[in-house]
Amino acid sequence: MNRRFLTVTKILFSFGGFGRPFFTYVVEKELSTPSNDEDRVWRSFFVALKLEGERKYEEALAMINKALKKCLVPSLRYALLTRKLSLLLKSGRYKEGRPIYISLRKNLHKITPEIRYTLTINALLLYCSKVEGPYTSCLGKLKLNNMEENALSFTLLNVGRELVKKGKTREGIKKFIESFKMAEKSKHPAGMILALNAIAWYSREEHPVLGLKVAEKAAYLAGYFTDRPWNFYVLHTLFTLLSKTRKRCLVPLSRTIVGLITRLPEWEKERSKLVIEKARKIYSLFSSTGNSKYEVSHELREYLDKYIRNISKVSRLTGIDRKNISRIIHGKTRTIKGETLRKIIAGLNLHVDPMSAPGPIVSEWVKIRIDEQSRIYLSKLYNLNPLERKKEVFTAYSCFAGRRDLFRNLTRKGSIDRLFTLLDDPENLEKELDSKFIWSYFLYACNTLSDYEKARKALAMLFINHFPPKKTKKFLNSYFSTDETTRELVDEFIRNYIRYNRKWGIRLENQSYSELAKRLGLKAQSMVIAMYCFDKRSRRKVVENFLENLTTKIDT
Repeated sequence: MNRRFLTVTKILFSFGGFGRPFFTYVVEKELSTPSNDEDRVWRSFFVALKLEGERKYEEALAMINKALKKCLVPSLRYALLTRKLSLLLKSGRYKEGRPIYISLRKNLHKITPEIRYTLTINALLLYCSKVEGPYTSCLGKLKLNNMEENALSFTLLNVGRELVKKGKTREGIKKFIESFKMAEKSKHPAGMILALNAIAWYSREEHPVLGLKVAEKAAYLAGYFTDRPWNFYVLHTLFTLLSKTRKRCLVPLSRTIVGLITRLPEWEKERSKLVIEKARKIYSLFSSTGNSKYEVSHELREYLDKYIRNISKVSRLTGIDRKNISRIIHGKTRTIKGETLRKIIAGLNLHVDPMSAPGPIVSEWVKIRIDEQSRIYLSKLYNLNPLERKKEVFTAYSCFAGRRDLFRNLTRKGSIDRLFTLLDDPENLEKELDSKFIWSYFLYACNTLSDYEKARKALAMLFINHFPPKKTKKFLNSYFSTDETTRELVDEFIRNYIRYNRKWGIRLENQSYSELAKRLGLKAQSMVIAMYCFDKRSRRKVVENFLENLTTKIDT
């Protein structure tokens, strides 16, 4: 049995989607033209895993069945049968899976440990819990002493879910905590995120504040470990908890959700439809300047009446004439200026709920928030030297998903360079901010990152800090002078470079990438793995060309 392919299989099932670059590398580079039947079986096995991940279960089953006809290696055959059982489970074809389940249980001791404890036992437990009874009862039928930590973390997660279904929420949460600790120990991204999400979700009613803290950590890890939106459920959970506790913090999260929408599969869009609609509504309030004059509706008067109990006091706090305040709350005027509403919001220090306050109140509160936060961020930039200032803007800019939708014209070549020019000319910068709302909104966004965005910013900072000042300057100049498509791919590359900077027990070879890494002063193995995070060669080529041009500039 090919030990190298077995190691890749172990990585895939030990780390889930996080192991995807190893799969891409093996299928494209080592199994592109299989030279014997065993290699052809391995290729079918890996392609079936890809189809399974895309929820194309029938196609994956056909691929597995094709491989089973050719497979003569016992351990590899057990791996194929395990995946077939899993696919039949996902397709709801339990009866067809029964003979496979019985055979795998009977021959469990014959299966090589790498397959047994990473693939087979979990599949058997899932089948047993679906067909024969509770998950906890199934545990006693299998020996779990030697199960690896990452596989055991999912077992504990399923036990916790079963306890919650029985109404034993507290006991279930304890299992989720055990599951997280096990996944954290084995550094399994999906395991950690799933466990934290379960803790947050099932704590939301009795312990919403605790649940929120856990959900924020889950969202951070989701941003840290992957660019693929398979963990969108975490943002769904966080949105739900913020809606109960800190509604103001829904704004940056809504921006993240809107930025990710285009990358979501249709089934996820449908499942999270309500959250997506709410996020879009909140985002729309913050992404446009809105009206400067509003109708004084009954809803608006009722809202203001709750806070304006003493007209003289309100006049003193806001600087608005008493007569004008009286006319507003008594319905003697049809319209109200946005500036007047801003004075009321600021003077009375209103805590505006963007989910329930009248539209005009929210719109003007938004303007106040954007102005405050953009100026705080500007002050931060002014206190940095030119290179550190550019690094700060780069790491913030790179962390946003869906920038073309969020910031429109700012993603054009040279737009961000304009900001650096204006930072040296505060007077003109003020004029630009007053005339171009998108600038203020961008600076506001940089200073109000969601947990997901904070993680992506941290990755970018870790990468750029690899370079000495001269190389840093060259990199940033090249980055901001290139097109947005290239920037998006470079962003993904640098995040993956940091994510995969660890020992894997297998080496991926690519001389071209390794030599490029050496010229840039980067680690060759992390470079190669980060490149193979891109499924398409064309995307790798774009990043490679960018980095090649960078080395030319550095050399000269």
